[in-house]
Amino acid sequence: SEKLGDKFRILSALNLVANIYNGKIQTKGKALQYLLKALPLCEEIGNAESLGVISGNIGEIYFEQGNDSKAVEYYNKAITALGNNPDAPFSYNGIGKVYTKQGNFDQALKYHNQALSIAEKLDVPLRIMETLQGLANVYKEKGDYSKAIGYYNRAEKLADTLKSNHNLKDIYEATAKTYEKAGDFEKAYTYQARLDDIKDTLFNDITEKKLGALQFEFDLQKKQTE
Repeated sequence: SEKLGDKFRILSALNLVANIYNGKIQTKGKALQYLLKALPLCEEIGNAESLGVISGNIGEIYFEQGNDSKAVEYYNKAITALGNNPDAPFSYNGIGKVYTKQGNFDQALKYHNQALSIAEKLDVPLRIMETLQGLANVYKEKGDYSKAIGYYNRAEKLADTLKSNHNLKDIYEATAKTYEKAGDFEKAYTYQARLDDIKDTLFNDITEKKLGALQFEFDLQKKQTE
C-alpha cells in the first residue's frame, strides 16, 4: 500500500513537471522524456485514465515533432485505455490530424466524426469545439470551403462561449485563410482584423501575468529585507 502511494506521488510529480515543460515549444522534448517515464507507472498502478491522457499527450508531442507513426501509435494507446471517456476525443482528433496532413481525407473525417460522436454524447464543449476545428481543417484542405467555413463558424461560437482566446486566435486565422482561398476577400479581411484584435488581447494577458509575477517577487523581497 505504501509502495503504491509512492508510485502515485512519483506519477503526479512526473506529470506536473511534464505539463510545465509542455507549455513551451522549446522544452517539448523534455516534456516527452517525463511523460515517457510516467507511462510505465500508470501501467503498474493500473490507472487507465492517466494512461490514456498521458499517451494522448505523448502522441501530440510526436505529432508536433513530425513523427506521424509514433503519434498514431500513442494516440491509439490512449483510445484503447480511455474507451468512451471525455478525454478520448482528443486522441481521435489527433489521428484525424495525422490523416489530414497525409491527405487521406476519408480516414481523417472518420476519426474526427468518431470524436464528435463521443464529445456530443458526453456533452464536453471543449472537445466538441476542437473536433469542429478538425473537421473544418479537413474540408479546407479538400477545397470544400463552404463546408469548412460552416464548421469554423460553429467552433467559433463555442470558443466564444468558453472564452477560449487561444482557440479563437486559431479559428480566426484559419477562417481568414479559407475565405481568402474561396475568393471572398472582404470576409477574409474581417477575420484578419479579428485575428489582430485577439492577438493584442493575448499579448496584454501575458504582459499582465508577467507584471503580476514581478510585483509578487518584488513584494516578497521587500518583506524579506524588512
